[in-house]
Amino acid sequence: MTAGGRIAFTSERDGDAEIYVMNADGSGLEQLTDNHATDSQPAWSPDGSRIAFAANREGKFRIYLMQADGTDAKPLTDGTSDDVFPAWSPDGRRLVFARDESGNADIHVMNEDGTGVVRITRDPNNDLAPAWSPDGLRIVFDRDLGGTNFELFAANADGTAETRLTSDAASDQSPSWSPDGSHIAFFSDRAGNFEIEVMQADGTAVIPITSHPGDDVEPAWSPDGTQLAFVSTRDGNEELYVMNADGTGVVRLTDSPADDGGPAWAR
Repeated sequence: MTAGGRIAFTSERDGDAEIYVMNADGSGLEQLTDNHATDSQPAWSPDGSRIAFAANREGKFRIYLMQADGTDAKPLTDGTSDDVFPAWSPDGRRLVFARDESGNADIHVMNEDGTGVVRITRDPNNDLAPAWSPDGLRIVFDRDLGGTNFELFAANADGTAETRLTSDAASDQSPSWSPDGSHIAFFSDRAGNFEIEVMQADGTAVIPITSHPGDDVEPAWSPDGTQLAFVSTRDGNEELYVMNADGTGVVRLTDSPADDGGPAWAR
């Protein structure tokens, strides 16, 4: 049985990347965006009324905001750089995102209306895929250390007290904080192919919760913390699945000839 709520995701089923939403059991599919650009990386506001996303409708990728039904989409960032991976603060007043300026991405924070942009990481490596802790105090993200080595880092919401959470030869990516703040899910190729892993929020006690010949990536917690949505190639192309937080009870949610990815569960 799947947890309740709605899941937003990106799909190429109409020929290019658009944002869709469905019930957590895969029913009630609705297409929210429809244009010739790439609309991707949806992120629900904490109250479920709006969705932030990344799109290249006007050239570079910008962070956009729309109502939960897909209406009233408007850009929040100015398009002078590529802005991707939006994620909300728990109070819904700010957004964290990755901004690529001159080939180097760092983590930035802005107000929900796009004002007050502040850069919080300054590293020569690319910082991507930020996620805000449920208490609003910390932001976790992945850092490209070169080659195929991504590691997970966390910092205070103002960028101070940065700490490294993972340290291995594999790629650890796409962190997702559990609703109670105790765990972080991510995907890693420590076992050869990509699998979903869960660790304590301080980076200890890493446990793989999937083990399959296909790649399992992009985990997203259910609002009650009992389940994870994720993307897998285990049955061919990229489809969305859901499972219990311990990796049991895997259920396939989408069945499309095109790739589906980037799940985000409404809180």
